[in-house]
Amino acid sequence: MLGKRKTRLTADGWYYVTIMAFLVAGALLRDINLLLLVFGLMMAALVWHWRYSAGALKKLHFRRRLPRRVEAGEPLTIDLVAHNGRRRGAAWAIVVEDAVWREDGTGPQMKVKAAFSRVGPREDVLQTYRGQLTQRGRYVLGPLSVTTRFPLGLVRRTVAIDSSETLIVVPRLGRLTARWQQHQRELADGSDRAANQHGTSDGDFHSLRPYRSGDSRRLIHWRTSARQAQLMVRQFERRQTRDLAVVLDLWQPQRPTAAQRETVELAVSLTATLLADRCRQGGGRIFLGVSGAESSFLFGPTSSALLSQGIETLALATASPRDGLGSVLQRGLEQMPEHADAVLVSTRKLRTGHSSPFSSLAIDPRKRGRLDRMLILDASSDSILDYFEVDAPAAASGALRNGQGTITTTNDQ
Repeated sequence: MLGKRKTRLTADGWYYVTIMAFLVAGALLRDINLLLLVFGLMMAALVWHWRYSAGALKKLHFRRRLPRRVEAGEPLTIDLVAHNGRRRGAAWAIVVEDAVWREDGTGPQMKVKAAFSRVGPREDVLQTYRGQLTQRGRYVLGPLSVTTRFPLGLVRRTVAIDSSETLIVVPRLGRLTARWQQHQRELADGSDRAANQHGTSDGDFHSLRPYRSGDSRRLIHWRTSARQAQLMVRQFERRQTRDLAVVLDLWQPQRPTAAQRETVELAVSLTATLLADRCRQGGGRIFLGVSGAESSFLFGPTSSALLSQGIETLALATASPRDGLGSVLQRGLEQMPEHADAVLVSTRKLRTGHSSPFSSLAIDPRKRGRLDRMLILDASSDSILDYFEVDAPAAASGALRNGQGTITTTNDQ
């Protein structure tokens, strides 16, 4: 959609008009017809350029090709395609300026420029610009500002195009260490021992088989045993994967330091990595609870769709001084699977006592038991590096590397 249109003199155009003024003044004062002729020719050139510039950008259309989302710190490539809808007449020396800014309004608006030397009639011309976005969140691209000074450079024609699109920058994924894998094996062994003691199984029913020494009496199928005249027990398929429950506590003070902001990003990256690792294994279910500026919950079987939804939820999660962890745990411990591997990732060192987020859960033995089995990881402590490693992004700032010297564009194609 076309927006505001402007046609103005450039700096060269103002010099040009100044010279014309001296010419007409000299011609009138000295009565020199040759100067009037030169003035008339210069005026004709300026008027022609003005009228040409007014129609130079007509029937020019622009569209972007960009990914729906990109990982923080990863290379971002955006294609800008110009289409000339005229049957005759090419568009020359077109400069397009694109704006990139965070939807929440934090951070400065960033500008990127791409130049099209020529766009022929009914022709598509592609320009590409590349950069990096190192802060997660939702970004907005647009509006576009299209400018030309062709052919004389005296007049600048600018048209604003209301063409906005969104891009989600998701958390940067890291690597889970051998310590985490060891913790998972210990949980699996402990669950198997508990199941044997209670005569239960967390798998699906497979078949019946004769009783063997050591089998639990709870597994005996009495009706079949009576028909077969021997003890028969139910046999289950053991699950290769387990359920996972992750609660993310995004707390930070009203005026956070740089280290506290980095702690928030580390906690979000760890949570995203846990979800991605479990979804790659397949099977089982995932519960995700996030406590921040807004509370959010996600639950379902592992799948690419669930992972995509969870990653986007984490990309848009924001930290807050509001302490909502207690209510998130209250609801989360009710929804999460009973024997799930439970992890609490927090940006602070959690206290135990009457004023802690756990105090309201102590009166419920069932919830208290689940909470006792939960692994609590403090992202503000170096101990989190025993479980998780993440590579720092190449760029140090959270901005798209733009026209200040690091953005690159390709030649016309």
